[in-house]
Amino acid sequence: MSGRFPRTKNDNQQSRVQFEQAKEGVAALNRILPRLNLLADDTLADRVDEIQERLDEAQEAARFVQQHGNQLAKLEPLLSVLQSDPEQYEQLKEDYAWSQQVQREARQQAFALTEVAQRRAHFSYSDSAEMLNGNSDLNEKLRQRLEQAETERTRAREAMRSHAAQLSQYSQVLASLKSSFDTKKELLTDLHKELQDIGVRADSGAEERARIRRDELHAQLSNNRARRNQLEKALTFCEAEMDNLTRRLRKLERDYHEKREQVVTAKAGWCAVMRMVKDNGVERRLHRRELAYLSGDELRSMSDKALGALRLAVADNEHLRDVLRMSEDPKRPERKIQFFVAVYQHLRERIRQDIIRTDDPVEAIETDGNRVGPSDGRADLP
Repeated sequence: MSGRFPRTKNDNQQSRVQFEQAKEGVAALNRILPRLNLLADDTLADRVDEIQERLDEAQEAARFVQQHGNQLAKLEPLLSVLQSDPEQYEQLKEDYAWSQQVQREARQQAFALTEVAQRRAHFSYSDSAEMLNGNSDLNEKLRQRLEQAETERTRAREAMRSHAAQLSQYSQVLASLKSSFDTKKELLTDLHKELQDIGVRADSGAEERARIRRDELHAQLSNNRARRNQLEKALTFCEAEMDNLTRRLRKLERDYHEKREQVVTAKAGWCAVMRMVKDNGVERRLHRRELAYLSGDELRSMSDKALGALRLAVADNEHLRDVLRMSEDPKRPERKIQFFVAVYQHLRERIRQDIIRTDDPVEAIETDGNRVGPSDGRADLP
């Protein structure tokens, strides 16, 4: 039993070292866990491709503006004209010219009518009836021309209203086109500013630089993917190693608890044995000097021989047989000591009775020794 405690202590130290190693592995895994979202993000490649496409489009627009900037500056004042349909523009121009012509004719007719109206006083002569009778044909012609002029004036007014409505409509279209032009111009200015902010120079070497940058980004993306695959493999290996360490830790904990229970049970049994030998006065025989130099197997062999020798000696004693049967339990080795103590007490009582009957102590001891038979346990008898 004295050799069992160092082994238990060494096992406890090894278990504690393995437990500390397992804790370090778990701490390393906990440091990796916050970065798992970056390793598990599958949208990084799509986002890089989308940003790369937008960058290519912006560079293409900047290159186009750089190449055709002078032409665009010249065409800006003519944007409203270029955005309108040429056929509609010619028709509008013809309608406008016709409207101007009709307006001039209407003004001339209105001026003539005004002159006639102002000269009506000259037609109030006393002989106006004769003049009317004599000049009926002329008056009829003038009346017809007046009616025709009024009709044309009415038609001209309607045409003028129609053209005014069209002019208002086209003015609205022109205003909307100007607003759209201003918006697109502001957008173009913002694009120029963004290109300047991100450091893109729209020159002849911009395409080559963009191509080189694209290749670098693709290379970085490939490296990141390879690194992610390596980290995933390492993570899988770490998880498997963590599972193995967890299982080993649990097994070591179970072994530790079992050995702890065994140690506690052994200590409790040893304390019970010490109390038993002290109570029965056999402590001196249990702590003999020659027994301290024997191994556990030798002590066990001596105990088995003593039990074999005493088994026949106690065959006729029911109490000792019961104690012997209880001492055969391998889980309760202290019951063997209890059996030896019971035999010792029984023999001591018999020797005392024999001494009382024979009045010869030596003869009584030899008689009881012959009953027990030659064994290693004879030295323990009084």
